Amino acid sequence: MRMDSMKNNLLSLKASKFGNTLRIDLHTPDYNFFDDNKIINFTKIEEISRRLIDTINQAEKRSQGGNSLIKDLQSAGSILCDQLLTAELKDKLKSQRTIENLLLEIDDSLVYIPWELIYLGNDFLCLQFNTGRKVNVRNCGNIEHRKISHPLTMWLLGESQNDLDHVEKEINTIKQLVSAINMDQKRIELTVDSGPLSQLTTELIQERLRDYDFVHFSGHSEYCQDNPENSGWKLTEGYFTAQHVDDMTGSVPMPAFVFPNACQSARTQSWDLKDNNVFDLARAFKLAGVKHFLGTFWNIMDKSGSDFSIELYKNLFSGKTFGEAVRLARKKLIETGSDVTWASYVLYGDPDEKIIDIESNSDSFQIKPKKPDIDAFQNNGISKHSEPIAQKSKYRSTLSKVKESIRNASANMPFFLIGMIIFIVCLIPVSLKIMKYFETEQFIRIQAFESKQHIEKEGLVDQLFFELSEIIGESPFHQKCPMDENDDWSSKPLGIAIISHAQNNDKDRFIADDISSCLEKKIVDNTRLKVVCRINEEIIPVLKELIRANLPSAAPASQILPQLRFANLILYVSLNHMTSPSTIVMKLVDLKQMTYIQLFNEDFNEQEYLIHKNTAFSIQLIKFLQHHYPLQGFIVKKQPGIIELNIGEESGVSLNQTFKDLDNNYAITVSEITSCTSTVQILSQKTIESSLRVKCIHTN
Repeated sequence: MRMDSMKNNLLSLKASKFGNTLRIDLHTPDYNFFDDNKIINFTKIEEISRRLIDTINQAEKRSQGGNSLIKDLQSAGSILCDQLLTAELKDKLKSQRTIENLLLEIDDSLVYIPWELIYLGNDFLCLQFNTGRKVNVRNCGNIEHRKISHPLTMWLLGESQNDLDHVEKEINTIKQLVSAINMDQKRIELTVDSGPLSQLTTELIQERLRDYDFVHFSGHSEYCQDNPENSGWKLTEGYFTAQHVDDMTGSVPMPAFVFPNACQSARTQSWDLKDNNVFDLARAFKLAGVKHFLGTFWNIMDKSGSDFSIELYKNLFSGKTFGEAVRLARKKLIETGSDVTWASYVLYGDPDEKIIDIESNSDSFQIKPKKPDIDAFQNNGISKHSEPIAQKSKYRSTLSKVKESIRNASANMPFFLIGMIIFIVCLIPVSLKIMKYFETEQFIRIQAFESKQHIEKEGLVDQLFFELSEIIGESPFHQKCPMDENDDWSSKPLGIAIISHAQNNDKDRFIADDISSCLEKKIVDNTRLKVVCRINEEIIPVLKELIRANLPSAAPASQILPQLRFANLILYVSLNHMTSPSTIVMKLVDLKQMTYIQLFNEDFNEQEYLIHKNTAFSIQLIKFLQHHYPLQGFIVKKQPGIIELNIGEESGVSLNQTFKDLDNNYAITVSEITSCTSTVQILSQKTIESSLRVKCIHTN
């Protein structure tokens, strides 16, 4: 038995939440990379997801289904698709139909969304791909997975409680499937606890659960929305809950695969770990170390659930991967059933792994030697179809044969040598081409590997920036010039830090530092922002140390780069030489609003940059900052000959700047500045009113 995986056939969709922004990264097997950002109303998404589950639960309770429920699913799936995916991302996904496996790498705050039911291109994702989930849980520590060996151990648990007619059929059929796979070799050691004589208790499950590689439970499960940690499997007496699973974490490794085939056994909320609570069964089992977990989002019909389970194990025991086994079981239910039980199942874990590889087992498939054709041979093994041997050959002496061979060899020697020389001469260019081919292949593989590492590194950078934004919070700049909390017009003090990617050699390091220096000058000359620091170091160690040093519990003396605490914005600039041509990536993080924006990702021409400096990415940055962070305020004080604004040097005001009101009736110029206010002169004879909104239009 092997836990096989074929990563060259795996599409990865990574979804991350930054404030009200959803970032999705799409990784293809050939290391192509696409990323997208979209402003999302997550409250609406949560409402759509909850309404979808509640609607289906009510329909299942009333035994309603058929086409109307399918249409409801399609409608909800289409809404989710439009809300979560941009048009460009939809096209990218549609173009990947030849790839079989889709790994959904999602933030712990996004697990409640039924991603598998996104309806794209006239079908659900879970029917287009072999889907599986990987949840990116922050601060959860190391998770130890079970090491499994041959033969596998499996525990079948059944708890019908007299109202689930198909539980015993399900258990008995799985037993028959195990017996069939064990016919030629012992692959699975099976233990069954089901039927009227079984007495399943919480203590029994806690005691024996970790003795098995795979655990299957068939029965009732309940989900407690108000107290999810009390969600669990219904037993003869009491419940086996998520809290019980959490209590078992950290000692003996948990099973590699757990499948509770019961209602709402995988229903979940956000897996946010800030308060370290247990939330539900899916989260509890995954964080306890269960590598693959399969459960249901909503209530399921007894017969359909049993049929799905049987079809699943048929596929798994025949050597199918987890993802393919689940997808084929879904399709089987669609062909034979009228409800939507097939859509309820959700798989946590790599869809491209398998638990049994039948073909790899030499004992199962031995090629027997072909039986010889006895009739084809007669005396002393001579075939009756053989041609008669020439009579003179029988009497030729051995000595004459040797002499003749020597004469023939001597006569042919010159031709042989000439042939060898020609062969060697022809072989040299062919050998050189072969060597060049392998060198090229090796170079391509190295480039692909380094490109993949770069993509993974950028993903880690994104996550660290988000964690840093949660820790740092609001900038102390705001405390120097207090403003009305309800004033969303006036420009508050704004600081920006520039972090450039440290490269591998002195030349690249010089270029990275020169780019950040150029950007600093452009920002100071053309925007109201203050550059509080500029860093040219390896980004990941810096961010990790900043997170550690800026925790509330950290001593002030331990803080590195304390000036970063004065930054509302962080500009991250990275040069990527793993692509041809090289590219430059520029991202902006708003620490207060917790938004994450990719401003630029284009080809980088080193020679052109060194000559002109005023490159497209700096122009694009300045336009973005001027548009999203303008300089504006109110007229707050008016005396004869004196007009005062409520913004000053801390907000970015400088001498001789020109302001205008929104209707362009007045033009005023800054003549004096203090930290929090500024004095202006009106350029016309018109009477100006207090509380008038003005905006900077020109900087000298």
